[in-house]
Amino acid sequence: MPAACADVDPLVVLFHEDGCLSCEDMLALLEGLVIDDFDARVAQYEIVDPESARLLSDLSKAYAIDVPQTVPIVFVNDQVFVGTLSFSEERLLSDTISDCLREGCESPMARLPQVQLRRDLPRVALFLAAFLALAWLQLR
Repeated sequence: MPAACADVDPLVVLFHEDGCLSCEDMLALLEGLVIDDFDARVAQYEIVDPESARLLSDLSKAYAIDVPQTVPIVFVNDQVFVGTLSFSEERLLSDTISDCLREGCESPMARLPQVQLRRDLPRVALFLAAFLALAWLQLR
């Protein structure tokens, strides 16, 4: 079952598989990088769950990449990290997360179409209400 997101979209999205040693290493690395409020900042998804697999597919499409076939898979800001990381990839992941924590960055979830619709919905509803009110006034 996918991890429930807090009110704020997560900074990091991690796809993993139980029993995967690379996934455990990645989790330990992320815990070290995102020490404060880890559960709110890192969304974890078990790759074998069908909903998680759909989310991975949607995120892959949003990031314009092929769906990775290796775990762990980490989405953060505009970066995607797949599998066991080299030292330079770990450094890039660390720098990316540090920059996001310091300066802020868009959640990977914000790239999903339904998230953008959810964010725009109040404005659309307000516009529609104003339009209907004007139309009603015109008809009176």
